[in-house]
Amino acid sequence: MKSVFLYLLMNLITLEFFAQNNVGIGTLNPDASSLLDLTAFDKGILIPRMTTFQRNTISNPATSLLVYDTDFNCFFYFKPVQGWVDLCATAAININNAVVQNDSLFISLSNGTIINAGHVAGPSGAQGPIGLTGPAGPSGAQGPIGLTGPAGPQGAQGPIGLTGPAGPQGAQGPIGLTGPAGPQGAQGLIGLTGPAGPSGAQGSIGLTGPAGPPGAQGPIGLTGPAGPQGAQGPIGLTGPSGPQGAQGPIGLMGPAGPPGAQGPIGLTGPAGPPGAQGPIGLTGSTGQQGPQGQIGNNGIGISNITYNNGNLIITLTNGNTNTFNISNAVTQGCVQVGDYYAGGIVFYVDSTCQHGKVITPFDLMNFSFNSEQADAISVCDNIKANGYTDWYLPNITELQQDYDN
Repeated sequence: MKSVFLYLLMNLITLEFFAQNNVGIGTLNPDASSLLDLTAFDKGILIPRMTTFQRNTISNPATSLLVYDTDFNCFFYFKPVQGWVDLCATAAININNAVVQNDSLFISLSNGTIINAGHVAGPSGAQGPIGLTGPAGPSGAQGPIGLTGPAGPQGAQGPIGLTGPAGPQGAQGPIGLTGPAGPQGAQGLIGLTGPAGPSGAQGSIGLTGPAGPPGAQGPIGLTGPAGPQGAQGPIGLTGPSGPQGAQGPIGLMGPAGPPGAQGPIGLTGPAGPPGAQGPIGLTGSTGQQGPQGQIGNNGIGISNITYNNGNLIITLTNGNTNTFNISNAVTQGCVQVGDYYAGGIVFYVDSTCQHGKVITPFDLMNFSFNSEQADAISVCDNIKANGYTDWYLPNITELQQDYDN
């Protein structure tokens, strides 16, 4: 009966599902123009999040596939001809802030890009307080544990402990059936004949009468004593054994002997291959920007900053003007030589599109140093652009790549 009721209930659910051609979550009346209508006032829809590398490794992405790129902090969707399209790329680019740090001008744009506009002469103002560090992002999921290595060889067997005392004797099992009798032994020797009895007195001899009928048999004389026992005949063959009696109860286990010495531990097997790297946790929010330090009185300051048709125009107090074209600032896909990316201008990209080299706009400005190599290395080590602090002095090969491109 229960099975029949369950079958009817499943049929009713199936009919109701196929009768409705759209689905509503959080609403009983989904919009007729939508396949899926999500309604909520305290929740949102969470799109898959991944790095640029992970997004670019998606095999055969479908048209309109939507993901959130954690490297750009923006949504991307896929178009067959254009490839991945950045939904943040169409927003207008405005100047949010300009800060002088370590004698260099840093300009923050509304799209999140930070530009190192170059060296500004004159002493810098006092360093503003450092903003609070943003909370650490959650840790990525644990990667799968590597395979366990093969077990090492078995150590040598320790000595066997002493045998415990024997348990009490079990009850006697039933006696088996008696085997058949053996064959009759050989007949013993006949004993000696006893001595003859005394003869009666002699009667007178009568006439020989006619022969009378034979007289009755006289009594048989007493049997002489038995002769000595003959030698024992050979013992007959032993009959087959009877069936085994039932097992008596097992005696109590004697106390265990002392444990034998531990054998040597086997060699540890080789370590399994490392598990795959778990996804990188989200970057914590940026701390608040410290207040801008004062511009030195005698140095060369900035009199104006404007943005026009993709060009960033910086006018200094000495009348010089420097223009940077950032219209091709990279926000999606593979970077190209000449693109503005990660606080500098790209001058080399390898074949995987995952590694390259950039040069800061500071090096493109018309400023010169009369310094030793150690001073130049120190300047490069102290450059900060777009949150990156791993700038370094290029070698001759990298300088050649910069010159060629």
